[in-house]
Amino acid sequence: MPAVEVAVPVDIPISEPLAVVRALSLGARSPSYTLATKGAEHIFSLNKATGALHLHNKIRLRTAQYTGRKLSLEVRALDTADALPLMVIDVTLVESSKCEQLSAQDLCFWRAMRYQVYENQGSTVLGPLGPPFMPKICPHYSFAYNLTNGTEYASLASDGVSLQSRELLDRDTGPDGNGASGPGPELRVHVTCTVNRGRSISEVGMTVRIKVLDEDDNPPIAQMNKHVLNGSLLKEVRAI
Repeated sequence: MPAVEVAVPVDIPISEPLAVVRALSLGARSPSYTLATKGAEHIFSLNKATGALHLHNKIRLRTAQYTGRKLSLEVRALDTADALPLMVIDVTLVESSKCEQLSAQDLCFWRAMRYQVYENQGSTVLGPLGPPFMPKICPHYSFAYNLTNGTEYASLASDGVSLQSRELLDRDTGPDGNGASGPGPELRVHVTCTVNRGRSISEVGMTVRIKVLDEDDNPPIAQMNKHVLNGSLLKEVRAI
């Protein structure tokens, strides 16, 4: 299951989402989203239509009570009668910080992230590389991302801050060194981020894990089981 971990200042504007989740594909249907974590609705709100997760405004009135708490939120997509596990978001609430006091790592990236994509699909936006609210609360900073490996399988999306897969990834075939196949069941992409704070420039990096999901597209493979009956060899062939 995809997962991200993020540190969130308790004074973040309530209009800014902490994260936005979405289902990879449910056909032509538009899913609705729900928080499956008991009690989470007292601290967070989730837009059922857009998947945008927000912090309740009342948290500001009880900053001391919530600062330092780490909460693990499970978001599910509702598909007819089923609630499908979709994503885990680990949130640590921290004291309000001025932009210059935040580390380049927290400015640029989630504290941890893991994405997934189905094989044999068109190019798919997997998600942002960092908290979407950071450029909003630090508008005088600029961020520039760059992939240092895996560019035959992934690239930056058009917004410049999200990661997307390239077309027709293959889970069942390992990379051949030329990008003609692969990447296999998991891809690890290293991304660097350059933060320009005006008076200083810093660069940090992070490795993003991308799980390639099986589409069950392989033709059946004949397996032969051997049995001996009255001295004669019998062959049982089955498809897997």
